[in-house]
Amino acid sequence: MLAGRPPFTGKSVPHVLHQHVTEKPAGIRELRPDTPEHVARVLERCLEKDREKRWQTIEEAARGLEGR
Repeated sequence: MLAGRPPFTGKSVPHVLHQHVTEKPAGIRELRPDTPEHVARVLERCLEKDREKRWQTIEEAARGLEGR
């Protein structure tokens, strides 16, 4: 794990599942300030709740990591 921990944690499985559905995870740069900005943008987009805002193919995500 890049952040050193899962994006959501909690006391119970239902609590963690609720967070997955309703909350935005902390930005990777909050947890790991040394993360390059373009990597942070790619991760944020990968974790989007709205599937239309997420990468549609692995090739698109790879181009994002390349900075294109």
